[in-house]
Amino acid sequence: MKALGQNKTGVRVAVRRSLPAALLLALACSSPHGDITPDAGADRPIDQAGVPDGTAGTRDVPIDLGASDNGGSASGGSNGSGGSSGTDGAPPVDATVVPAVVITTAGPLDRATVGIRYMTTIAVTGGVVPYTFSLPGLPATLSWLSIDGDGNLAGTPSQAIVTAVSLTVAVHDSRSATAPESTATKAYAVTVGACTEGTQVDCAGPLAGGVACGFGKSTCTGGVSGACVATTPSTDTSRCGNNCGACDATTAKTCASGVCKCGASNACTGGTTCCGNGGSASCVDTTTRLDNCGGCGVACDATRANACSGGACKCGTGAPCAAGQTCCGGACYDLTRDVDHCLACGSTCDRNKADNCLNGCRCGNNAACGNGQTCCGGACVDTATNTSNCGGCGKICPAGTNACLTGTCSCGSHVGACAAGTTCCTDNCYNLTASSSSLHCGTCGHSCLGDACSSSACQPTPVSGPAAAPYNFPPTNSGGTSGGGHSYTFNYAIAPDGKQDPAIFKDGSTTPLCIWTTYSAGGEEVAFLGMTVDASFVYGLLNGGPEGLFKCPVGGGTAISLFETSGLGNNGLVDNGTALYWEALNSSTNVDQVYRLVK
Repeated sequence: MKALGQNKTGVRVAVRRSLPAALLLALACSSPHGDITPDAGADRPIDQAGVPDGTAGTRDVPIDLGASDNGGSASGGSNGSGGSSGTDGAPPVDATVVPAVVITTAGPLDRATVGIRYMTTIAVTGGVVPYTFSLPGLPATLSWLSIDGDGNLAGTPSQAIVTAVSLTVAVHDSRSATAPESTATKAYAVTVGACTEGTQVDCAGPLAGGVACGFGKSTCTGGVSGACVATTPSTDTSRCGNNCGACDATTAKTCASGVCKCGASNACTGGTTCCGNGGSASCVDTTTRLDNCGGCGVACDATRANACSGGACKCGTGAPCAAGQTCCGGACYDLTRDVDHCLACGSTCDRNKADNCLNGCRCGNNAACGNGQTCCGGACVDTATNTSNCGGCGKICPAGTNACLTGTCSCGSHVGACAAGTTCCTDNCYNLTASSSSLHCGTCGHSCLGDACSSSACQPTPVSGPAAAPYNFPPTNSGGTSGGGHSYTFNYAIAPDGKQDPAIFKDGSTTPLCIWTTYSAGGEEVAFLGMTVDASFVYGLLNGGPEGLFKCPVGGGTAISLFETSGLGNNGLVDNGTALYWEALNSSTNVDQVYRLVK
């Protein structure tokens, strides 16, 4: 069968063997080639579809896709519409629009002249460029001819050829050698005429020195044109250089002074390529140049690649960055997200001010921190004062401190942690057991109202004037007291050690609520001089040995000694909610004095 045919419009059509036989025969009859000749398998019988019996796949049949009488393409349908009805199960026609390779230069070729360089260009259309030219079966008499990749047929004949000699030119496009219509050949007749004695003809030849091409005259002597005497340097890129051949378009763009040039320099060497136009052209290495990577004018996207290697754009040693990423220093980053390349390569967010990049440096979901602040855990804080980030993010001040001063965990105005034996109380460090801790006695915030603090307890202190005002009307509560719906009385009880000690009883019970077992006096000479009660304790003031004051939990338990001291005349006990007041003889002045004990 003939190679894939071409219709009137130059469209190649391949028809599958599964088309109905009648349709295929109709197509064959309409072929401008007039017949269908089998190619492969020609020795096998042809079936009704026009395909050698047993051949798989498709067969190529030339058909005419021009308008038909019925307004459609070749028909085989049964619906009378002029087109295929699709009811016979035949698959669709496969078509490509690659035109056939065709040599368009008409013959005969111009006559060559002995001794004069001859050149003509063989023009080609169709197929897929680039083309490859050849001169198959070149006769020995035409051995002076050659053809290059651009179809330039050239050479200098040395003798006349009166009777035309046949020359075949073949061309193949870039497709597979077996691709249909990818190859074309054409025969031409070549003659070479002798020159007329003494005549001169225009010619191209080497200028003096032999490195450039020029135009001049050749004189015919003995029927042969002599050497070309070139006088005018060539500017024609098709006749340039020391052999007056065509300049290589990949290494030169112009011909100046008979020499192939790339810009102002000679033709490129060393594997470089001439890129640009005219005098601005220059030789570049298209395997490494970012602006001409892999070919002239093929510029790498500078945002996605920073190198050209082997003619391919690269980011570092890898492929160019994906869309939305930027090549920074040989690595790909999202400039809207990366804290080390935020909005621009190398634009690093200050890690003290921001912890992420979201279309700009940010701290958490907010803008980057300002002066004097540090980004810690997505929030801007002052690490000089923040107790959860004191001196740095995540540095939490420990127990025993309550402030951060200049980045140091501190206590109140005291810079640094409290010393051993002292406790941090609001504004400073205090020894809760010492007399210097009147404002924080025993526990932070427990004030002795200016009275002495010793062993973590406020001490009885003589007071006068307004400080003694709560005792202006001393009660007569030596026999007992009541409060919270209960009554409390004084008596004696036998302690676990067998001694009789002061005790407090509740609601008339004969079982003591508590016994003051540590009271140093013994015997019933002890007298209660006052009692009072608050929500937690019952307080008892007594005399009969040393003066003493103790308290007993309202729910019962162990008596707690508040003080014992020598002296006489204790009288009454007043509780103003903050302190206990009573009257006693001041041993120093021998005068009755109001005393106060902050609870």
